[in-house]
Amino acid sequence: MVFPNREHLGKRLGIEAKLTLGWIASLCSQRRQKTMAIRNFNRRLGEAQWAAAIQMLFGNNNATVVTALSNLI
Repeated sequence: MVFPNREHLGKRLGIEAKLTLGWIASLCSQRRQKTMAIRNFNRRLGEAQWAAAIQMLFGNNNATVVTALSNLI
């Protein structure tokens, strides 16, 4: 099959390929951002659980909690 304007078709296919690659890269970036957000959330949740456990162990005395947390770090 012969296209009357092969140069135009090549440019069009090139643009569509670039758009597709950009879309795939965007999806990968979104997945990476989502993964990082989940990791950060889990890390913060872990820190909150540690703080809650220390408060339960030592009572609600903030000075004792701060001392216990600084000893962990």
